[in-house]
Amino acid sequence: MKKIFFISLYCCGVLLLHAQVKNDKDYREHSKEIAAEIWGTKSPEFAITQVSDEYKNESAVIIAKTVSMVNTAKKKRSFWGGQVSDKLTYDNSVHLRVKINDKAALNEFSYIEYEKQLVRNTRLGWGPKMYNQQYTFVGAKVIKPNGEEMIVNGDEEVLTVNEDKKKKGKLAISGLQVGDILDYYVREEVVTEMGNDIQGPYTYFLNTDYPVLTFKLHMELDERAGAIYVSANGAPKPKISKNDNGPVVDLELKNLTKATDSKWVIPMRQLPYVSIEYKVLSGKGEDKASDFDRGEVHEAEGWETFFSKLKTQYVRAFNSYLVGPAPVYWERAKSFFGGKKELRRTGEDSLVKVLYNMMLLQAAVSADNISELQNNIDGMSVFNFSIALDRSDLPHEFLFVTPRYGPSKNNILIGGNPLEPILHIKGEKDIWIVFSRAVFFNNKIPFWLEGETAEGFSIKQGWKDVQYKLPVSTAADNVISEQMEISLQPSNLQLLQVNRKTKLTGNYIEGTMADLETIEAYKEALRSTMKNGETISPKNEDSKNIENQQKEFKSEIEEWFNQEPKELIAYKIEGLTADAFNYASTFTMDNWVKKAGNNYIIEAGRFIGDATKLDEDERKRTLDIHLQFARTVQYSYSLSIPPGFTVKGIENFNKQVKNDVGEFSGSASISGDKVEFSVKRIMNKNYQPVANWTKMLELTDAVYDFTQQKLLLEKNK
Repeated sequence: MKKIFFISLYCCGVLLLHAQVKNDKDYREHSKEIAAEIWGTKSPEFAITQVSDEYKNESAVIIAKTVSMVNTAKKKRSFWGGQVSDKLTYDNSVHLRVKINDKAALNEFSYIEYEKQLVRNTRLGWGPKMYNQQYTFVGAKVIKPNGEEMIVNGDEEVLTVNEDKKKKGKLAISGLQVGDILDYYVREEVVTEMGNDIQGPYTYFLNTDYPVLTFKLHMELDERAGAIYVSANGAPKPKISKNDNGPVVDLELKNLTKATDSKWVIPMRQLPYVSIEYKVLSGKGEDKASDFDRGEVHEAEGWETFFSKLKTQYVRAFNSYLVGPAPVYWERAKSFFGGKKELRRTGEDSLVKVLYNMMLLQAAVSADNISELQNNIDGMSVFNFSIALDRSDLPHEFLFVTPRYGPSKNNILIGGNPLEPILHIKGEKDIWIVFSRAVFFNNKIPFWLEGETAEGFSIKQGWKDVQYKLPVSTAADNVISEQMEISLQPSNLQLLQVNRKTKLTGNYIEGTMADLETIEAYKEALRSTMKNGETISPKNEDSKNIENQQKEFKSEIEEWFNQEPKELIAYKIEGLTADAFNYASTFTMDNWVKKAGNNYIIEAGRFIGDATKLDEDERKRTLDIHLQFARTVQYSYSLSIPPGFTVKGIENFNKQVKNDVGEFSGSASISGDKVEFSVKRIMNKNYQPVANWTKMLELTDAVYDFTQQKLLLEKNK
């Protein structure tokens, strides 16, 4: 249920506070009002109690789903003769009726999690209270096959967070069984006087995990609000109208089929969806600075118009910054290279690398961990870096690109930061400066941008428009190398000790390094790239303590092997550069060895980590295949044979599959008192047409089959 609920909220947004909630009594009373409103509204689709036999093999069927959004804006209230703010209210209701057909769906819909309360009211001096608060209300009832209705008792709610101004709740759906119908709603109500931000984008995919018999979207906006929408990948356009209060948006669809392909899919590029955003505009006159039209709903203008406006804004901003101070790290770079004249004689690679790493060190001063540092590299960092390149007399280009996992260029809306900026230096070789990949400067395109078309303009060189197809990494660029020594503990042959060394390159570095490495060690690695880098950023105590790093190492092992280690004995970062990240750990694992009389069965295939198993439904495919990136994963590991035992079953680990999509090879042999394993997995590209799905299945099945293989340790007679 958790997944379904949060998808619904993302698609629906924020809401209208009909009643002022001040205490628990008010909350309970308003909950009753909402239940009476939602369940008291008669609609044919929410009266259905039988589902056609054609859906009997579906895990669940969404009989009906309605999304209702209402927005109002009140005039600014005066305070001592001045204008304080608009009072904006946003009201959102999501109502679903679901037929539960199996245990998987029963587990999925067994509870609802929600943010019950978030109050951030403020007061300006001695002035009135400025409201900024959100409340969530839920209700659920179970309809039995005989028609009996059971209202879920809201008093069974458990507060997972219970603070004065912040509460999170979890409501178990008691009494729900396979064959029942669950009818539930989630209502959020927000009132704010803290600004009129863009609401959304709210995205509605027309194909989800379950078939939907009826879907309705209804939005009522204030007369001062303007909205923009896209209907992508073949989705129908919503119906636009007006009532006495402002614009109205409606979308009603019937018999939506479920998404047949759930793995290796990019939903916003491959599935039909409707996405909409809106904003309440200030005042009553024309707002020329806004892309929203007051009281109107219109389709997104498309990439050419969007890019033209974007370029105008950036050129204007860039020209204004030219007369301002240079970024701090550019001034430090002059000192680093021995003055401005020497700096300008420096090769492009060296200069860009030093500037970039200096920028990272500056951002690291206020960061407690590497993920936080990455968040500090924002849009202004890109802009400032462009100014630094200009001061260094390095001609370059400012590019914009839509990430692979976001909407395509022609489906961009304003909200949600749909574009990523890149700086490009076109010299003897291309230099790509990508700020969302904040590790070291390495002139690499991250996987979420690979193969995308980047468009932009030259900086000051006539502001000429340019376009590039970004490079795509190969399987040799992105490598995991695992070396392991595995032994059974003499005192407990069902407990394995694993000595593991891992090396990551390319796209594998970023996420794992951010989790495992400490911010101070990372800063030291940055300083090592510069001869006097220690003067750039002050040293401080390691803010990511040993206990937290130990927790991250445990999590990494659990994620890789799909099981938490019984004990983490040792761990260490052994090297971090722009090209590789090396770490080691020693830990014990149980549940991998089973006793069978005097013998032992070892699940040796699990040593290569978790593998994908495709269900029967997932083996049919209609969409092209999108992986994160091309890759190579190679394992070299040994298993010590305890004295007095003989190993059997080694032949089951010798297999090989190779085709146009990739390669899998595994081998095992006995060398002295050890079993030596060698395994390699290669995926050649980040994209394959659906025509190659059979070949993809060959590889996926081979990997999964390997992970299921076992060794027998037979006691010598």
